[in-house]
Amino acid sequence: MHPVKGTIAQRIHDGGFAGSALEERVGDIWGSLALHMSTDWYDNSLEVYFDAVTPIFGATQEQAEKIFEMGFCQFWLNFLDGTEQHSWRSKEGAITIGARKAAGYQKWTEERAAQYR
Repeated sequence: MHPVKGTIAQRIHDGGFAGSALEERVGDIWGSLALHMSTDWYDNSLEVYFDAVTPIFGATQEQAEKIFEMGFCQFWLNFLDGTEQHSWRSKEGAITIGARKAAGYQKWTEERAAQYR
């Protein structure tokens, strides 16, 4: 475990500020589309879940750059039709934007999206 500085309260407040900054930046990337996000510490990833049918087919190179600039190593876009797109940056800095394909273990559905609205 990494040493952590500051009190628990300070860390909670810092996390809140970071979460707000993340929401703002992702909002800048995808505009006003209905979505929510989660992150995973173990692989330093961002998951974006679109909560409505979107005109977006996947991430562009520019959008991927903006996500990686925030410090994430990889990200997933999850769509209501049960497909997902995985993108990552290599240690050398090359960006790979994966093909949109059927979701692995769990489909993202309109019903599940409704619980976040």
